[in-house]
Amino acid sequence: MPVSEATFEKTAAVYAKCFKELPVAKDLPRLAKYITICNQGGLPLSYLETKPINLDTFSIEQSADSEFLGFIQVRRVLLTLALALETTEKCLELETLFEAEVNNKVFLTPEYLSKFLDLHFGGNDGKVVKILKCINQAIIASPLIELKVAMGMDNTTKDVSGTWRINVAVNSSSVVWIYHRKREICIHKRFELEWQLRVVLEQSMNCLSSVHFQVVDFRISASIAPKKLLELKSVIKPYCSDEVWNELNVKPTILVVPEPPQEPIEEPPTRNLLPGES
Repeated sequence: MPVSEATFEKTAAVYAKCFKELPVAKDLPRLAKYITICNQGGLPLSYLETKPINLDTFSIEQSADSEFLGFIQVRRVLLTLALALETTEKCLELETLFEAEVNNKVFLTPEYLSKFLDLHFGGNDGKVVKILKCINQAIIASPLIELKVAMGMDNTTKDVSGTWRINVAVNSSSVVWIYHRKREICIHKRFELEWQLRVVLEQSMNCLSSVHFQVVDFRISASIAPKKLLELKSVIKPYCSDEVWNELNVKPTILVVPEPPQEPIEEPPTRNLLPGES
């Protein structure tokens, strides 16, 4: 469902900033492995290598290093987006540039990656960079804050680690949809939810066409008080998809909270009985 006018304006204002003012280069290395790129029909797109990546200079330990794997994921995202939005010649040029960066230990630092995007991906005017401006912490902030404020301090949530997923859909006319999905859990373990943010760029990619935000999954604790559940439903309703709202009213999904591990019980030390003891 569309966000409020105030939230749309705040989100649009974030997108209007120069990419260097946003955490684009900071967030891309940690988010790249969660990014999927597809066409309008949902068919995943992938960059087809014209030649194998030369790893001769890397030992097994280096190849398994998290920074190197991060480099591979960032390279995948950037080349796949370039393939969808740029020319084949541009992709071949970028392949060569990436080959020179394979052994660069500072490539994933925000300072270096920002310069790389500026020099080789057109900076703030580049199509790939314009999409990356929709893939960072700043772009999701306003819709998520609106939801958290609506739920109130008593229903404060925190994100569930490792659940952020991003899908970028590109059609033949270069219209782009960016979907974010992430789970949040109530700090009091009363409920857990998953939200989805959809950002649509207009064809020129100079501004946002629309912003939609909704709760697409909602699970409640079996121990939640009926009064608290009614209060929660009243504030969450405007954000729920029809499917989630109907389920919440008919047969809510119960949140299973894992029990904390039990500390082993230490047996008291044993000793042999003395004469006369029983």
